[in-house]
Amino acid sequence: VVRPVALRVAFVESGDVAIKTLFSEEFAPVKTGQTLAIGSELRTGPEGFAELELEGNIIRLNQNTEIRLRDNQAGESAFLGDPEIPRLAFELASGNVWLNARDPIAVGTARTRAVFTESVGSYIYADGLSQIQVVTGMADLKWNDDQGAALTAYLLPLGHQVWFYDRQITSAYRQIHPSKL
Repeated sequence: VVRPVALRVAFVESGDVAIKTLFSEEFAPVKTGQTLAIGSELRTGPEGFAELELEGNIIRLNQNTEIRLRDNQAGESAFLGDPEIPRLAFELASGNVWLNARDPIAVGTARTRAVFTESVGSYIYADGLSQIQVVTGMADLKWNDDQGAALTAYLLPLGHQVWFYDRQITSAYRQIHPSKL
């Protein structure tokens, strides 16, 4: 069974929200109801907020945030709760996103990937500093080396948060066991 791919802009506050698709060279103002395809980039300015919706999954982009949609799985395998096959995956270039994830949603940066599953949480990324917070549910967190190879992974449970700088993630992270975090 294939479910529809329908990530859409549900809400825009102020005119300071712009989109760039694979077919455009410039950012243009985004409109409520507009759909986003894989490869689309969305950014908010100092006064802008946007809320995206996909089958009950909500992603809120706060001010000064930039994301790129990486993947949107509509197949049945994406709904089995496997964090390796999230329903939606995007790259957080900078800023702050808040998620209400019914299905697995992956948020990636240059060195990490957090998959929020049946959870409410946030990911803040600026100048190489990540702050991940899980309010309800859980998030699977993976750290990667400079070449993208996995170093370690662990589960961030509800009510927890973690902060770290990209430059702190070294090959020594292969030695870290989840119980040490």
